[in-house]
Amino acid sequence: MQYREGTLGRVFVVKIEDGDDLIESIKSVAIDAEIKTASFMMLGALKEAMFVSGPKEPVLPPEQVWKSFSDGREIMGIGTLYKNDHDPSIHLHISVGKGDEAHVGCLRENGQVYIVVEVVIFEICGIIAEKIFDKKTGQKMLNFIN
Repeated sequence: MQYREGTLGRVFVVKIEDGDDLIESIKSVAIDAEIKTASFMMLGALKEAMFVSGPKEPVLPPEQVWKSFSDGREIMGIGTLYKNDHDPSIHLHISVGKGDEAHVGCLRENGQVYIVVEVVIFEICGIIAEKIFDKKTGQKMLNFIN
């Protein structure tokens, strides 16, 4: 286990509108505001998305189970943001629901907003971290720089 202590910095409230790409919108705010490390939470709805909903078997590296939808669903999510060399690295887990059906997973592609998604971003100061590819897990993993 590894950890670092930081402090809360700025707080951003972001309204992402119908048709916008959810992940790209968060990245855009991070770039514009020069956010290097943050956590965020959100609620709203997506028209469509592709997300990973667990591994097929608990082995490393995992074979991912992909889920998708294109019929509009409610979401709640929580994520982290770390500044890499070029783009911010976003790790976002969402709960997705419609009617009696619900799923949880890691949003990866095509997160197109339906009506609105409200995001609150909490900047974390004093911690410098990045996501780097880890061969063992086959995933981008958190790496502390300081």
